Amino acid sequence: MFFIHLHFRSFPHDIKTKSGLTNLFNKRVVSSQAVERPLAVGKYPQPGKTAIRAANAFGITTSYSGNPDQATHSGLLVTTSDGSRYLVHKGDGFGKSSNTVVVDAKHMSKNWIPVGSSQDVGGRATVSDYVKAGGKDYHLWGANCHDATHNMQNLGK
Repeated sequence: MFFIHLHFRSFPHDIKTKSGLTNLFNKRVVSSQAVERPLAVGKYPQPGKTAIRAANAFGITTSYSGNPDQATHSGLLVTTSDGSRYLVHKGDGFGKSSNTVVVDAKHMSKNWIPVGSSQDVGGRATVSDYVKAGGKDYHLWGANCHDATHNMQNLGK
């Protein structure tokens, strides 16, 4: 599968076996909620308002919620049929991985906030379907985290 990008030695993971990953990716999603957090993390500071406005002027979406004065990172919080919750989002497009990744929601920072309303998916799609919809490549135009979140949200419709 092209979208599984693992570095067991450099990052902690809750699932450490192929069968565990298969089980996760086959879980049915019953609901989804778009979420976003400020783009600034760690050593990357929040872009200034001038840079954000310039990006928007060039057609780069800087905020999933549509705020033209914000730069955010977005993803989809999915709930599976067994009640588990996972954040599905684009990985670090500037380094280790640009693939769409799945993270247990218990690892989400408090900076993530819901955007819009929750969507009833009714088990029509699996976690794997969401990862595929998020995509494997990262590009500022057309394949960034916000585009991935939109594509994933469309699965539930």
